[in-house]
Amino acid sequence: MNLPIPSVAIVCLTIAFSAGCNSESQTMPEDPFDNLYLSTNSESQARADRLLPSEGSEDASHVLGEWKPDSVAEDYDREEYLPDTSVEWVIDIEFPAAKTAIAKELSALFDESFRDQLGPCSLYGKDAKSGFWTFLISADGPESVTGLKVSYDYNRTWDSEFVPATASEYQARLDAVEEVVAKHIGDCNSTTSKSPSQAAQHAQSLSGLSDKYDQTVAICLVADQTKPFRGTEIWDVMLCLGLRWGDMDCFHWNNVGEREMTISSVLKHRRRPGTFCLSRLRLVSCKQVT
Repeated sequence: MNLPIPSVAIVCLTIAFSAGCNSESQTMPEDPFDNLYLSTNSESQARADRLLPSEGSEDASHVLGEWKPDSVAEDYDREEYLPDTSVEWVIDIEFPAAKTAIAKELSALFDESFRDQLGPCSLYGKDAKSGFWTFLISADGPESVTGLKVSYDYNRTWDSEFVPATASEYQARLDAVEEVVAKHIGDCNSTTSKSPSQAAQHAQSLSGLSDKYDQTVAICLVADQTKPFRGTEIWDVMLCLGLRWGDMDCFHWNNVGEREMTISSVLKHRRRPGTFCLSRLRLVSCKQVT
């Protein structure tokens, strides 16, 4: 492993070959997404093994050490899917005894006009066959349901135009949902995860968390002017650190017994950013890694 590994590598979240990368033979295509195709994870891994080493030149996994998060990782091998009441306001609709509704017909009641007026929402249904809660509409979703949950995000950090709802807006959402289900299902019992006033207060308390805590740390390693980083050297360093290239063309840190950390790799050259192209990695050299 010829490329030095700094101790700060543990906080590196994204590896990007910065502008100024050079190709030792032909230049890269104008559109880096040309000729891309879908493949399984095993097919991608087999291709990587054919093109590049599958093991690092030395074991430097001690640099990353062990990562023990404060909270327990969520178990995704589950039978039920429910909204998260810590970040979503939930309206729970209990149907009358023995009453069922067709999932597609129920979903159609909360159409685009409904969402435009009251805000985007997520729908969950209690499967009449299994008795489990799941997304109302999905590839293997239920045909009919015996209950409904409608959830609204308290905050949408990815939407720069999002404004937290007021107590009156939460009340309007509750009234509209109750009106819809009463008209098409019958007399239903409805409850909410928080009252409209409590929901508005909670939404405001969450609104500043993203600005305060959602920060990106970037570490830039600059090569000597006469000795740029070669693509194969960067590949070797990642393997030496114990990372493995795989799903979504990313390097993954599998810390046994704990959560998985993903390090994404994005190739940038002089004209435009592209993907981490394995077939061209041997041809690429970079002045800096960020």
